[in-house]
Amino acid sequence: MTPKKPLLIFLVLSTAVVFFTVLVGMVLAPDTIRIGPADFGDIDLSRIPDGTYYGSADAFMARANVAVRVEDQQIVRIDLLRHVHSNGEEAEAILPRVIAQQCLKVDVVAGATTSSLVLLKAVEDALRDEEAGG
Repeated sequence: MTPKKPLLIFLVLSTAVVFFTVLVGMVLAPDTIRIGPADFGDIDLSRIPDGTYYGSADAFMARANVAVRVEDQQIVRIDLLRHVHSNGEEAEAILPRVIAQQCLKVDVVAGATTSSLVLLKAVEDALRDEEAGG
């Protein structure tokens, strides 16, 4: 064998392992969501009674659970109960933006897009059922 053959075999096997890992992840986690910035609707806070509401969201490589406190038709607090991410801790800065702007249509954090979207989706999940009447 020439020195190039072991390298070629290594590259082929490495690529196959990565492909297989992604494929298995997609098959074993079919309930994960695929979300984009346009997937968020407006939440009518006037229809949500005062209280604390819990929501969650999952996407490939990110998961979040939140508690959202609503008082006087405003989001006053968002507690991050759980945030599983590969490299998206910076996305947590999006939660104060939601409170400041009182909506889900806020800019995502560059470099942590998936985690940002999962956090937004968890907040939406917390409020959506209550808006619809529980």
